[in-house]
Amino acid sequence: MANDTNMDTNENKEATVPVLEFRLPTNEIDLEAAVGDRGVIMIPVEVIAKNDGSFTFRKSGIASAEGEFRGATLDEMRDKIGVVEDEEGE
Repeated sequence: MANDTNMDTNENKEATVPVLEFRLPTNEIDLEAAVGDRGVIMIPVEVIAKNDGSFTFRKSGIASAEGEFRGATLDEMRDKIGVVEDEEGE
């Protein structure tokens, strides 16, 4: 399974990418989507700090959905699940 489950590298030394969860009001984004759908949100930001190995951003405008949101593809599901060992194979 991918080691991208915690953006705090002090807690998860094996993390390869940060995980960022956030909430946007529905009146800001005109979007038709269901839980589990995937897509792209564009959020204008301003850099407010730069440290060794990281940046800190502040939202500076209205977010917008880019294109349609859809369910995960088979390849995306495989990437999320990772390698599954066959327990009945032996």
